[in-house]
Amino acid sequence: DWWHYYQSGFDLFFLVADTTGHGIPAALITAASNAIFSHIQGETYDLQKIVTLWNEAVYQSSKGEFFMTAQLGRLNLVTGDCEFINLGHEPPILFRAATKSSAFVPVAPNYSLGDKNPT
Repeated sequence: DWWHYYQSGFDLFFLVADTTGHGIPAALITAASNAIFSHIQGETYDLQKIVTLWNEAVYQSSKGEFFMTAQLGRLNLVTGDCEFINLGHEPPILFRAATKSSAFVPVAPNYSLGDKNPT
């Protein structure tokens, strides 16, 4: 449903997300997500803080009736270090051009956005 990116210093933040359902309710969840990212773009939050704020925005917008799966990442443009949090999405696949191989990136199980009490 939605993708977004922004740069803060040498860090590039990126995300892809999908809301459950269709129509106006799903559009409202996406709009709430867009609003939270418009608000935090100038801040220097770590990924977990961003997820906490994002989860609260989705929950408050849907009252637990709709959820959003996502992947949120940060790429340091100087060092090349990358980290991400998987939020109920399918695990990403890493493609290696040199060996022409691919593999799922192991990710810890995590909750979807919109849960009142994520574990």
